[in-house]
Amino acid sequence: TITNRVVVAPAAKLSPTVTVNVGSYTYNGSPQGPGPNEVNKGGSSGTLTLEYGGTANSAPAAAYGPTTNPPTEAGSYTVVATLAEDANYAAATNSVSFTIAKATPFLSGVSATPIQEGSTLASSTISETAVNSANNNSVPGTWTFQYSSIQPPTGTGTQYYVFTPQDGNNFNIVTGK
Repeated sequence: TITNRVVVAPAAKLSPTVTVNVGSYTYNGSPQGPGPNEVNKGGSSGTLTLEYGGTANSAPAAAYGPTTNPPTEAGSYTVVATLAEDANYAAATNSVSFTIAKATPFLSGVSATPIQEGSTLASSTISETAVNSANNNSVPGTWTFQYSSIQPPTGTGTQYYVFTPQDGNNFNIVTGK
């Protein structure tokens, strides 16, 4: 008797395309970056792991990660999306860069105290509170006149001011008049 053998080779696993959709991120005090909902797994049902790393804007620049927690501070980061193998798809990885931009504080109703004739703008105090428009929290900082050494003419006038946030790593300096 002759026995025929048929050997069936296992099918090669498909290669999924892992796509990470990066959004626009601005500092708001909360963790940010692409999350699981921004990852297309290309048909695979494999377990997805996200790992974040990069550099925060702090001075000196602080290394962040690698960690599974998205960053909070403004800076430049990378997320590595790793997809585990499943029954039909091979494992896959994709790495993309993203940034968390500095926030610009919202300023309104800026006013200054009057000064005596012949005095410089430095003798006036600017009063207003800067606010993080993302969460309405106050942004501490320093108010100065851009040209604090000038003596303005008598009367009411418009002058340029500068708001310098204490947290310059996460907030932009704001100027206005």
